[in-house]
Amino acid sequence: MTSNKMSERKFSKGLGKPGRAAQLRETVSQVVRETSVQNRPQLVEPIDFETFILKNKTLLQNDPQRELLLYPADDVSQVVLPRRFRTTAHSVPPDLDTNECNLFTKECLKSYTSNWNLVHYKYSAYSGSYLELPKISKPDELKDEVYEVDTDADQVDE
Repeated sequence: MTSNKMSERKFSKGLGKPGRAAQLRETVSQVVRETSVQNRPQLVEPIDFETFILKNKTLLQNDPQRELLLYPADDVSQVVLPRRFRTTAHSVPPDLDTNECNLFTKECLKSYTSNWNLVHYKYSAYSGSYLELPKISKPDELKDEVYEVDTDADQVDE
């Protein structure tokens, strides 16, 4: 009976103490948690191209390849086209109260009733994509190269 109590006590002592595998799992999970907190990406604001050009104007004017950096000032223009309605009656009633609608409905209504804002590129005829570049044809097959040493050995064998 005493041996049962001794072994029972020994067993109950070990319950509160974690084993090596549990300790190892705990340390690994702690390290992973710490590194995941440290590896969060930093938010970076994009460069404002126009202010960069204004700040570095003298540097850019002296750059030998400034034509690649600068774009023509008269290239981009904005055109506002009034909305043309193709129906005799408006699709959105004029007395509709949009204050009670949700934001998605308001934006949908605005897209049906507002004017079109177009961006016109004056020099778009001179631009293109990589798909329009000339295609370089690949050779059909590689030819077998015959070396002088190989042909001499063949003649000796004959």
